[in-house]
Amino acid sequence: MTKKQKEKIFSIIIFVIIALVYHFFIDNETETINNSKDNTREVVTLKKCVDGDTAVFNDPVGKTRFLFVDTPESTIEIEPFGKEASAYTCNALETASKIEIEYDGETKDKYDRTLGWIYVDGKLLQEQLALYGLVEDFYDYGDYKYEEKIVTAFNDGSLNHKGIYSDKSFQNVELIDYKIEAGESHITIKTKAKEECEVQFKLPSGSVSSAKGLGNKKADTNGLITWTWNINASTQKGTSITTIVCKNGGTRFAYILK
Repeated sequence: MTKKQKEKIFSIIIFVIIALVYHFFIDNETETINNSKDNTREVVTLKKCVDGDTAVFNDPVGKTRFLFVDTPESTIEIEPFGKEASAYTCNALETASKIEIEYDGETKDKYDRTLGWIYVDGKLLQEQLALYGLVEDFYDYGDYKYEEKIVTAFNDGSLNHKGIYSDKSFQNVELIDYKIEAGESHITIKTKAKEECEVQFKLPSGSVSSAKGLGNKKADTNGLITWTWNINASTQKGTSITTIVCKNGGTRFAYILK
């Protein structure tokens, strides 16, 4: 065998090795992608609507808790607007031509319920519930894909007095300005002159902040109140909810602490 023939055979062997290594990594990468459910949708069939944020779909999906949103209770305990939230969700699911679930992070909660974003005929159900003022709280256990979209819809529903926020306890108070971030934060509202109001700042962890500067304050002669306080840099990031309670009314809005 000549030297030229040996070099040719050696080149062929190297080419084959490179090709095998390439296909090995590509196959493994494809397998990882296919095994991940994040950001993928699948069509499901409704078996039973439970309440505003829970439904039962076909196996293996089963009982499903809608990601991120918390609607008022309407089963064992009846909360204000719980029946309305349940009616909205059940009507949307029962009349839908197509229902899809999209996974985002953990697919099961501690009660073994499936977790996911729910699409009804192409519309994100959680966003619609928030937009119509039927979301009262959030459970923020991860960095969810549609968090900002839902918070925007929530503020639209609450500040425009829809659903839960049509009650007189959420009237007559105007949100003027706010800045919520690690470091110095503030909120300014307008209500009746000299009216006393309280601010409740619910942290992403679920606890209510007791920071200095929050609590009760009295409006000035123009009806303005400003609360200023500090948020520690180590505070858990996620969605916070601020509720203003006055004798004359109140307001509520959400903000993502980053």
